[in-house]
Amino acid sequence: MDIGIHLHEAGTQGVFSAELIAERTRALGMEGRVNLSHAYGLGAVGEASSRKLSDTFAELDFSLTSVAPSTSTLLPLLGLAEPVVRFGLGKDGQWDYWSPYVNCEMLDRTWQLAFVYGMPKDEQIEHALAVAAMGGASIMKREMPRLASVADRPGIAVGDRADLVLMDGQTVASAVMERGADRTVIRDGRVVPRVEGTVGQRAILSWWIQGIVCSTPSPRQAQRTGPRHSELHGTLHPGNTAGTPGRLCPKF
Repeated sequence: MDIGIHLHEAGTQGVFSAELIAERTRALGMEGRVNLSHAYGLGAVGEASSRKLSDTFAELDFSLTSVAPSTSTLLPLLGLAEPVVRFGLGKDGQWDYWSPYVNCEMLDRTWQLAFVYGMPKDEQIEHALAVAAMGGASIMKREMPRLASVADRPGIAVGDRADLVLMDGQTVASAVMERGADRTVIRDGRVVPRVEGTVGQRAILSWWIQGIVCSTPSPRQAQRTGPRHSELHGTLHPGNTAGTPGRLCPKF
């Protein structure tokens, strides 16, 4: 993604802006290089206009990112999966005393995505997590495939990068709903040491795992919240051996 645009206009004005952006993208041959953030107002333009925009986004390989806002006009999340539009979840802020409702805990943001879209079923919550993880990854790394449908659940296979967060949960949906604090973060096949401290300090471990993205704190924010969060990489290989870098140990 080379160009990120915050689109805040609502209704027909938002459609007009989106169409102009699409026009310039096509004219300059920048397919697959543009991301629209927020774009809340595009959810209030009617089904026909929304579908036309979704088709255009898919054609030009636009990507869309959302903070899962509490607003009455939302992008048609489930509809965007049909023309296969890249859609990711993120946050363009960080927790502090001036914005106490914001944090970089992307599992919280995944919960909020499912909540504001009214998706209580297990398969819908799983889709919210797929958007947060693999959807974001496909935006950060365009060589990665887009989510093919609402039911697409990319898994882990031999040769995949060992960028993982492990947590307790009877199901994927229960892990998202409970959002337990006891988690194991694996980077490059190694367990990342746990960060102890305040909630603000622990929040920097909010992940960028296969594409779950959190904004980097400013120096002023870093003084309040601690060091920068980590970017996680690694690879899965057969014949895993405990303690070997780049390999996922069987006990996990």
